[in-house]
Amino acid sequence: MTGPEHFREAEALAESSSRWMTEWGPDDMAPADRLARKNSDLAKAQVHATLALAAATADPFDDDTVAWTAVIR
Repeated sequence: MTGPEHFREAEALAESSSRWMTEWGPDDMAPADRLARKNSDLAKAQVHATLALAAATADPFDDDTVAWTAVIR
């Protein structure tokens, strides 16, 4: 995965994590299970965000400049 791809995945996981509490999963899913899924998505988002940051700072002038510009707009 490239840095911009990690960034997008982090955004998607962070944005969708709240859906576990209201929209996703079977109707009989226990609230504790929903909260565990939400927290899992947030932890994964943090990992992807950290990897995106590492990629961005490792070589800020790499070939992903165009991709980074598209991601941050």
